[in-house]
Amino acid sequence: MIKGIKETGTNRERQGDAWNLREALVLLLALNLSELAIIRVGRLPLNSLTGLAIWSVVDVALSLGTLVILMRAKPGRTWADLGLHARNLPKNALVGVSSGLVIAGLVLLLGMIIAVMVGIKPGFQPVERLAVQIRTWPQLVIFLVIAVGLVPFKEELLFRGLLYSAARAQGVVPWGIALTSLIFAAAHGDLIRFIPLLVGGICLNLIFERSNSLYSSIIAHGVWNGVMGIIAVWR
Repeated sequence: MIKGIKETGTNRERQGDAWNLREALVLLLALNLSELAIIRVGRLPLNSLTGLAIWSVVDVALSLGTLVILMRAKPGRTWADLGLHARNLPKNALVGVSSGLVIAGLVLLLGMIIAVMVGIKPGFQPVERLAVQIRTWPQLVIFLVIAVGLVPFKEELLFRGLLYSAARAQGVVPWGIALTSLIFAAAHGDLIRFIPLLVGGICLNLIFERSNSLYSSIIAHGVWNGVMGIIAVWR
């Protein structure tokens, strides 16, 4: 038991030593600017299933490539320093599935309350725009790969694995959760859903903080996206 605690503490210290909060914020800003430039230059039709599929693959590749460069600049760092390790994987997977269902329900409830209060029906998020275009089995597979796999993997890697780990290492856990969740919600560019997304981001941070495994928050995020996609199809 004591050995496990020591190993967890050591891993968290290594995460913090890998990069500081300023480096993480600069990296996120650089990635966002690069993404905007690629979208403008490439003129990808992001309202179509094909366009979103292409962009998702490019986006994940860009994020992974940038993180690889960052880790090479910090000798001795591994993907485990971002929370990608196999310790307690079955348990963390179960936590991710159950938590994802809870987050989806909470976000939906908050979204409905806010929509009634402001009298505005929120538009579709990218994941929902993908879902409503599903007509064939191949399109369903594409949706699952993107919405339940690639997008959660990329966002959790950046927001929880990189940004929150850096904030946590500086001893600002509550503020780190708040900062990460605020940026996560703002990055979706949806004012009506800002508060539900903020709450969802806080929940994902708490899941990662509790499990110290990025797989739990990735799975929770994927389940959340999947539920939102199913509901969008049923509308």
